[in-house]
Amino acid sequence: PPDSGPEHGTWDPTQDDPMDRLEEFPEYPEVEPPEEPPEEVPDDDPNDPVGTLLIDAMNGFNELGRRAMLWTVRHLWAGGAQFAMNCYRHSAWLSLRQKGKPGYTLLSNEGVTQGDPLAMVLYGLALTPLAETLRKECPELLQAWYADDAALQGRTTRLALAMALLQRLGPARGYYPEPPKSIFICAPTDRAAAKLSLVAFGFHFRDGHRYVGGFLGTDLALDQWLDPKIQGWVTGVKALGRVAVRYPQTAYAGLVQSLQMEWQYLQRVLPDSGRAFAPIEEAIRKDFLPALLQGPEQETSRELTSLSVRQAGLGIQDPTQTAADCLLSSRTSAAILSAPLLAGTPLAATLHPSHARAHRRT
Repeated sequence: PPDSGPEHGTWDPTQDDPMDRLEEFPEYPEVEPPEEPPEEVPDDDPNDPVGTLLIDAMNGFNELGRRAMLWTVRHLWAGGAQFAMNCYRHSAWLSLRQKGKPGYTLLSNEGVTQGDPLAMVLYGLALTPLAETLRKECPELLQAWYADDAALQGRTTRLALAMALLQRLGPARGYYPEPPKSIFICAPTDRAAAKLSLVAFGFHFRDGHRYVGGFLGTDLALDQWLDPKIQGWVTGVKALGRVAVRYPQTAYAGLVQSLQMEWQYLQRVLPDSGRAFAPIEEAIRKDFLPALLQGPEQETSRELTSLSVRQAGLGIQDPTQTAADCLLSSRTSAAILSAPLLAGTPLAATLHPSHARAHRRT
């Protein structure tokens, strides 16, 4: 980005839109957009299947175009524009010294700084115009952007057009999608047709894949992804059971405050997952509780130990019974964000914190 000083001149972000000067940015290999599909596409067209594309971008936070970011922040978040300008209008210096040799300096000219509390906010704002353009050109697609994790869901012909647009417009903002590292998820029966429609991009085609802490894909792929996690938690519960023999309070805190929170987070983003957690419940009932309470399994009432501490229980909940409640709580809390995503309307992000607090336990 331009610096200040007589040798660099001055730069006014309110008058300078980087999108108006695409020719100044490095060339980036692109794929020509496919021909426009018909306006009306049959819902059951086997040659144009529906799938989800998880887009991988090259070194997202470090490649972000700083000039485009500052210009966008000035127009979308005027209250934070001055602070962002103070932080990023100059290049960060890293001076390297060598014993007996001349030192040299590295300049950080692009991207946002790791550890900066504003990094996520600035990155999201910088890509907002790109997401809006994509939504305008491809309104049929469902888009979800979280930092540099972008997911597009729709028919392959529209996904091909969206990916070509990202490759053409993304570099102006420091967003470089990498099709060979991106993942396309679809039903196994649709894979051949999807590969034929998207052959130019070289996507990875899978039945399912992790996405932002959750999972997208078929039930079989979900089971294959979830089973190692369940077994890892079973091992953790049994290990805490051995610890509980000598250090019961430490083991109890580790289960309730840490391990239990891990699988409950997963239950908040996976539907109908209760039965998969049966091995964890078995380990709690047979290994952890007898060691914690110093008694046989028959004397450890699961009905009492699953009650909250306020109700004279231990708060060790049955994971097979909490899945439905966790999912409902998550959906209710995030409804004010998910509904606009599905409808393609603007997000009411400022209302989300108060809405989530009000519905967290519903």
